[in-house]
Amino acid sequence: MTNFSCHALTPDFLILGTDMGGISYFLIEDWVTVQEFKHVAGGIREIVPEPNGIKAIVVDVKSQGHVYNPVTDEIAPIRDFPDKAEKILWDNSPADKDVFVVYDGTELHTFLVNPDDTEGISCVRLGKTKIGSGQHPALLLSGEMSLQTSSGKLVKTMLATHEISPNISGTLHICLGTELSSAIRAAICR
Repeated sequence: MTNFSCHALTPDFLILGTDMGGISYFLIEDWVTVQEFKHVAGGIREIVPEPNGIKAIVVDVKSQGHVYNPVTDEIAPIRDFPDKAEKILWDNSPADKDVFVVYDGTELHTFLVNPDDTEGISCVRLGKTKIGSGQHPALLLSGEMSLQTSSGKLVKTMLATHEISPNISGTLHICLGTELSSAIRAAICR
């Protein structure tokens, strides 16, 4: 017998994970299951879809992270996924729709999903951002993380991967593109 082990909700989908490795996308508007997938590595502990549900981070019972694309029915392991993932957040900015962070209790690990890799979907870790004790991630927007303190206040910090030099005003756009490409290549080669 299969039991549901986790669920997630987007504006269009109810996404269910099972203790036997099943992932189901249920289209709410039509009241029908539109996609089913079997994760052969084991049961599903957590599913975190991006805001539209087009892709999702799947954490299995072995605490291994995977990125899943229900449109192409592909799943790929996330290299350098933290052993302890307390919280996973997608960036809510359309410009950063392929960026997500994993909070391990002390640091935010920033990842980038490449849905159009030559070998299918892939994911690479871009870097880490240390956050203060007693702060907990709440929202990620355009690389700016909103954190809740133990007293309930909200504070904001920019992810280390999104920080820009204060001397950027004189930099040409072509130079910025070159710098970005270099940073991505460096992250991929790690």
